Amino acid sequence: MKKSNNRGVAAPMRKKTNAEIRDDNRRREMQRVAKAAQQAENEKPPKWEDLEGVYLNCRALLATPAQTAQLLNDREMLMRMGENVKKLTEMTINLTNLVKEYNSNLNAIHAKHAGKTGEVHEGHLLMDLYTIGQEYSAWMDSFNTVVLSVVNDITSLAQSFVKPDPVVETQGDAVNGNA
Repeated sequence: MKKSNNRGVAAPMRKKTNAEIRDDNRRREMQRVAKAAQQAENEKPPKWEDLEGVYLNCRALLATPAQTAQLLNDREMLMRMGENVKKLTEMTINLTNLVKEYNSNLNAIHAKHAGKTGEVHEGHLLMDLYTIGQEYSAWMDSFNTVVLSVVNDITSLAQSFVKPDPVVETQGDAVNGNA
């Protein structure tokens, strides 16, 4: 490469000496370290309360199967199901057992950090915090895969026997010939 001089004529670039290269490398490394230190300073340390928030989200997920139980209160639908009621009952018992198991597992994870508060700075506590966070993540993944698939199966079975809402004709439909 060539540099231009003041007169607009390209002047040959001088090759850097080893000392200049080392100085450049040191300067870049110092800038990188300063930038990393600034980023670390700007980041807030994790808190035990963060895990409590994850726990509450998991606890909310456990409420999802309870909504499925409302389907079992529809007596007309159960009558239309005939022999499929037995299958629905078995699926519901399975769901109930799964919810109990997941509730127990969730309580065991929560017990590992219940009552702990504040920021976490120490290495071994950071490891504990991240390990518990991974346990919550695994719990959620498993819950979404196992429990929600059973919920979907129950809902699909029940929906095939739900009486559809009657279609109500509006004046606009009659006027437009959409009767």
